[in-house]
Amino acid sequence: MGAVLVCAVVFTSGVFAETKKERLDELVKSYEKKGASFSICIENKEGKILYEYNPSKPLAVASLAKLLVTGAALKKLDLNYKFTTQVFIKGEISAGTLDGAVIVRGTGDVSISERFYDEPLKEFKRWAAVLKTLGINRVNGDLIVDGTYFDDEYVPPDFPKGQLLYSYCAPVSALCFNDNTVWVFVSGANRVGDSAAVWLSPVNVYMVENRTVTVDKKGDHSIDVRMAQDGSRIIVDGKCYQKTVEQKFNISVKEPLSYFGEVVMKVLTEEGIKFSGEVKVAEKPTGNDGVLVAEHSIPLTPFLGMMNKESVNLYAEVLLKVLGRVGSNDGSRKGGLAVLKEYLNGLGVDEKEHNLTCGSGLAANTVASARSLVETLRDIEKRLPLRMLLATAGVDGTLKKRFGNSPLKGKLWAKTGHLRVSNSIAGVAQSEDGGKVYFAIVINGTERFSSSALHSLQQRIVEIVCSK
Repeated sequence: MGAVLVCAVVFTSGVFAETKKERLDELVKSYEKKGASFSICIENKEGKILYEYNPSKPLAVASLAKLLVTGAALKKLDLNYKFTTQVFIKGEISAGTLDGAVIVRGTGDVSISERFYDEPLKEFKRWAAVLKTLGINRVNGDLIVDGTYFDDEYVPPDFPKGQLLYSYCAPVSALCFNDNTVWVFVSGANRVGDSAAVWLSPVNVYMVENRTVTVDKKGDHSIDVRMAQDGSRIIVDGKCYQKTVEQKFNISVKEPLSYFGEVVMKVLTEEGIKFSGEVKVAEKPTGNDGVLVAEHSIPLTPFLGMMNKESVNLYAEVLLKVLGRVGSNDGSRKGGLAVLKEYLNGLGVDEKEHNLTCGSGLAANTVASARSLVETLRDIEKRLPLRMLLATAGVDGTLKKRFGNSPLKGKLWAKTGHLRVSNSIAGVAQSEDGGKVYFAIVINGTERFSSSALHSLQQRIVEIVCSK
């Protein structure tokens, strides 16, 4: 019989079998060598560290800053807290005329918007109906808009100066309509050489300076839309390809309180409530003047859900000022930042791990560590399930088109963040063994990498940690 040789080979984890940490370190360092910097903190439900890499290093967090504002809001505000818009009348009513004024006061209600209603103007039409039931069809006076719940700083000073036109830089005010933006639509004319068709939505309260010309070559198409420096008109310039059916632009307004008032007056007038006066922006609080006749509000939870799932910068900046007003009667960005700092101190986060200059994270000098984000995620979940507030992987919000091919699809809930210098994600995931994993992956120095490559890296990191 021939001899049989049996060989036994033992693979030790220290020699051949890669550990998760080794695989993760290799991934991270491959990007680090190309100029990226990282702050990563990943823990299980019990607080055991599953993986970390510079966890206390403060980096630009982009929209992950919204998590910090969310945590502070849930700590400082009651879950039943509501952001309101109230309508008051002041004066005497006689023979169908209100001899006085209509006053609209706001405390940060952002929900009179296409994000919440198919037709946001319906709310203003409801106000008109209420005034009519009171016997009012004419106001011998002004429409006064009171946004003094906040200070008059509409835009944080560290927002990117060259991007203030865009909707994601919309100004911050206590009264908001349609996210303080306007839609501009452009279509080619029937004849080459004619001006393109231009119209505004959801309502037109601006003059439009149409400098366009229709052309017959698609390659010549180039449209520029901007708000005039004084905020009085919208300028549409450039060449519009004749077969352009409907190109749309969403731009921010310059004077949000005046914009709100002009829209309200236009709707009320169209509904049969005539004014002898004009829109006036209150310079000081109108106090208890007038009788409350209508109110609109949005509760805290749906506000937070929309802010985080869709990453709406305006909502985060509004919430920051609300925190300042509620916390110290200072409805300013600085007042809100003081509340944020106090909140993070209460979580035991070292002050060296964060420097916050806004609520949305759009300012690149708003920095925080991955550890501070994980501590915040844990604190949020003491009050509300994170899955109620964050986008679901492969399903909705900013994660709708991500994690589609991942075992984490539908099992991960997170906030994403993106700036030219930052690409980050933080949230909670369900591991393969059924456990809960809290994670924050903050990457800076991202200018030389594609978003898809960074998204793949983030996905791979979480998948490795969550695997058995």
